[in-house]
Amino acid sequence: MSAAANDLAVSAKQIVEIASDYHSSSGNVINQERVLTWAEHFPEEHRIAILTETAHVLSKTYVSEQGMLSFLGKVAQNQKLTKSDPKTFWAATELLEIQQRGSSQQEMVTLLRGQLASLKLDARPTGDNTTESFVYLDDAIFTGSHLLHDLTPWIQGIAPQKAAVNI
Repeated sequence: MSAAANDLAVSAKQIVEIASDYHSSSGNVINQERVLTWAEHFPEEHRIAILTETAHVLSKTYVSEQGMLSFLGKVAQNQKLTKSDPKTFWAATELLEIQQRGSSQQEMVTLLRGQLASLKLDARPTGDNTTESFVYLDDAIFTGSHLLHDLTPWIQGIAPQKAAVNI
């Protein structure tokens, strides 16, 4: 194996080790072969740098499914969010599923519903016309443009006149 091929394999292995649970529940498992196939989309002279930097960025930013479950479990019981009464808060709160692009919100809402159920809590059903409390989840907000593009049609369309949205 050449030094370049070895470097590619090492970086691909690092990416797999970091993100091994990415979409694992869908059966779309990440593996070294898949990473190397993805790298072939780039010019050969840039592949090592791309995989090395991808591994570095993921090592600093990737949130595992277990990490997300832990975070959402804390959200479910957050004293400030729930005003120290998670049962009452979630019974009166709807989880928004209004993301215009992607599926991260739906995936996170599913995980949060699971965490709520494990805590014997339940959010208000979607589409209840009397709801005034909402939670908007997404994996990252960054500039807020996706948030704006998601909330604007909801506000202009089906949002109640009075609503508190926790982001």
